[in-house]
Amino acid sequence: MKDLPNIDEIENFSFKQATTITDRNGEVLYRMFEENRQYVSYEEISSNFVEAIIATEDKRFWENAGIDPLGMLRALITDLRYGKTQGASTLTQQLIKLVLLSPEKKIERKLKEIILAMKLSKHIEKNVKENYKGLTTSEVDRKVKEKIMELYANLIFF
Repeated sequence: MKDLPNIDEIENFSFKQATTITDRNGEVLYRMFEENRQYVSYEEISSNFVEAIIATEDKRFWENAGIDPLGMLRALITDLRYGKTQGASTLTQQLIKLVLLSPEKKIERKLKEIILAMKLSKHIEKNVKENYKGLTTSEVDRKVKEKIMELYANLIFF
């Protein structure tokens, strides 16, 4: 488990934006891009989008702590019983996998993903507590999940 990526890389991740070419007066002449993304805060993300992502990717998103032991157990049983591979990654784990790790299907990568998902949740929780004094535990938990959803919505390719 050595050589784990630094969790800070997620919050400092830069994504592709358009290159803007202007004339000498600052008027836009051209925009060139392969991807043209703008980071949006959680408050700017449609609640319908949030609900759709949760419904399709991680039904227990608001309750889990970055990992979902029940989901992992369900997937393991399905894999062993029916030979069907099922997903068991939470949104937090998917974010880790797609931004910091690789999509390879290996036990070592999955273990790293689990460890980093828990680290990311703790890292964001620490930041929330520093930036929002006086929140209740449930309010802190909600802010942590909102930040994870914000990162997911901004960094994952749809």
